[in-house]
Amino acid sequence: MILTLEWLCAILAPREMAAHPNFFNDEDLTAAGALAATANFDEQTWRRVYGDARLASSVTDAELHHLEVIRDMSPFDGQSPTENARMLSSSLPVDRAVPIALLTVVALAAAECHEDALGLLQILVRRLEKEPWSQEKDVLLGVVELQEAFRRYERGLTEDYEALGPLMDSAENHLYGVGHEAWQQFRNSLGVEWGSDVTISHVLAELRASHTALKGALAPFGSDGWQSLVRQPAPYLTLTNFRRAFSAYESLVQQQWQSSPYSQTQTMFAEDPILLPLRAALLHAELMGDPGSSRQFRRDQALVLLVSPYEHLQSDRDGPITLLRRSRDEQMLRSALSKVRAEGPLEPLTADAKRLANRDGNPSSLTREALLVLRYAAQLLGAGEAQRAAVHVMAFAELVAGGEYVASARWESRSLLEVAAWSAVLALGEVAGDLSDIMLRLLARAQRPNESDALFAQRLPSAIAAVDWERLDPDVRNRWLEWVESQLHEQDTVDSLASNILDSTPWMLANLSPSLRSDLLERREGLRFAALVIDTVRSATAFPIDAHITDRSVAILRDDLDRLLIDARNGSFSFGGYSPVGMAASGIVDAGWSKLWPALLRTLRSENVLMQQKEPALHYLASNSHKISARRAVQLRKICFAMVDLDTPDLTFERSSSPPHPSCVALLWSLRSRTQDKHSIDEQVFRVAAHADARARRVAARMLGDTHEAAAPAWMPLLLVQLAGDDDATVRAEAALSLGRTVRTQRQWQETLTRALVPLLTDNSILVPLAALRGLSHPSALAPLHDESLSQAVIAAEAHPAAVVRREAGTAAQALTALQGRSRE
Repeated sequence: MILTLEWLCAILAPREMAAHPNFFNDEDLTAAGALAATANFDEQTWRRVYGDARLASSVTDAELHHLEVIRDMSPFDGQSPTENARMLSSSLPVDRAVPIALLTVVALAAAECHEDALGLLQILVRRLEKEPWSQEKDVLLGVVELQEAFRRYERGLTEDYEALGPLMDSAENHLYGVGHEAWQQFRNSLGVEWGSDVTISHVLAELRASHTALKGALAPFGSDGWQSLVRQPAPYLTLTNFRRAFSAYESLVQQQWQSSPYSQTQTMFAEDPILLPLRAALLHAELMGDPGSSRQFRRDQALVLLVSPYEHLQSDRDGPITLLRRSRDEQMLRSALSKVRAEGPLEPLTADAKRLANRDGNPSSLTREALLVLRYAAQLLGAGEAQRAAVHVMAFAELVAGGEYVASARWESRSLLEVAAWSAVLALGEVAGDLSDIMLRLLARAQRPNESDALFAQRLPSAIAAVDWERLDPDVRNRWLEWVESQLHEQDTVDSLASNILDSTPWMLANLSPSLRSDLLERREGLRFAALVIDTVRSATAFPIDAHITDRSVAILRDDLDRLLIDARNGSFSFGGYSPVGMAASGIVDAGWSKLWPALLRTLRSENVLMQQKEPALHYLASNSHKISARRAVQLRKICFAMVDLDTPDLTFERSSSPPHPSCVALLWSLRSRTQDKHSIDEQVFRVAAHADARARRVAARMLGDTHEAAAPAWMPLLLVQLAGDDDATVRAEAALSLGRTVRTQRQWQETLTRALVPLLTDNSILVPLAALRGLSHPSALAPLHDESLSQAVIAAEAHPAAVVRREAGTAAQALTALQGRSRE
């Protein structure tokens, strides 16, 4: 049998093989051309050229059969070429079976059916080995071996890396040892001016570049020859593939501009100009086995789905969360997960989490990105799914802790991987209902520390702090407390796991033994000492705070505030760790350290101190304004009015630094009832509510729900309704919380507030309905309210896909029922 590369070129160089939609003849109506149009996601060519192929006299019965099969696996109906293509690849001649099987492998890999994909590739190798030698056979073998190497690299098991060396060597021999003899000829598209020899050379050049790219991905950073690997020029097909992707980005920007009120242009498209080119670019990179381009196009397609306002880009079908997870871009995935939880739709996140929870793969193949998805989506899983996923992830954590092989550890810190695993396990355990058992397993892990556990000790406490300790079994809580106390007797440093757990867990601080607390106060210094004192006061324990401890804490905080002022004058700023400004405000409010007022006011007045450094104190004072004396309230009002329009420097470049500063307005609003000049404060509130920065509007929505006035101003409910319709989901969530708290107390506006609250309760996200329900359950909201639509919305929320929302809806429903019953009495 004579092998040709016609069908291989159809999927790897489709624009050179598919019939041109504007000029073609019957000779173009081939199965290879149809396959090229499929691989290029070219729906227009399908309709205009291959739609009437049955009528063309030049189409043979065999070609017609192949056309019909290719049409069955066409991507335009959203289906993936899996089972039909796999059956076809076993009956076709091998040079046609390879391209069809490669498309199938891409679909199987996207569904993470790695064993099936690898099995299909190995069947192809065995078929090709039976063929007599030819250049075409070597290219086909090289393509299959390169694809297998890429899929093994993506999965990353021990057996995969053991097989990669021989696979890469064999692929190199097959791809680089050809081109010295004439190729079997075939017909190209009339859209290009060269013959099949040039097309084959284009394909071969990109396959070799993909082999080099994968070789570079496998080479350690900085190894010999690494720079030469990454400096290779991009082949022709790579450049055209990126140009195809750029056309999608261009179309997205153009459509967004044309949807603005300033454009009078409307463009009609024969096909989707955004998603189809991106899909084609991603498919091309996957078929070529190029790791860098594949991950980039997965990320880009996911981001387009997440940011585009167009409904035809169906994010629930195209799986942006799955694409982002497979792109291995952790920071982008983390942002996307927060966005989906806040704004919805939840279907892409739920689908990916269920896929991960129900798979039976080797736990060592889990990635940090998969752990992130399971953690963020835990509330969307059923109890059984969450339990299965928790067992799987716990096995991964044990492998990491024991120094066993896991794929992700080749390029990531083991300590951070283990923290990510335990964070996911704790989130899954809450849904599965076995959190106490998991905390016992985690305690056993903490009791056998490794020498390299500094990162583990610093990062794990943030996951433990998210645990609801009151819901744990008393025996589990006590065992944790005993272990923490036993460790603190020996070591109390920032690198100590026990110390960090204590500092981040209020339940631990409240139940610490008096003798150990006294010992820690003797040993700690600086802001760590002052923080422990403040936490001791907050925990309402009977531990005595004598004058010596108070004076030492005040002196430490005063010195740090003075040092901050000096650094700010010299243009030196630091972020992270303890905030001396926020701690000073807490010391004044919670511990009554009034001697700190002069230093704190000095810091707040300074124009050199960044607003970001002042914000913790301003927000804390705003939430505790009822504890501020009349004299200090006057001073704070003057400072806030002086700062509210101050154009302070902003070194983060992330938030708008344009006035008015919302933290100043929040404090002014909290002091509104204690001043005669309410009009000036109201004006600042309106400005913050209309701020271009969503973070400022979020503060506005929150502070309107925190008013301490018995009778709020008449305009407040209407402003809350306006913020409840904000484009930003985090603003809507804060407005929902405030609406839930005020809907019962604003008798005059109850109907208006209820109409604004009902759609928030049924929002297709987690953040917004959860905030609305928590607002309804807030103690300040507990007044009788008779509204059938609100009751029905709360009942509907009890069927929400997220367990935490269902639980909160049950609490709110009970509160509503109890209050209505009480009002009838």
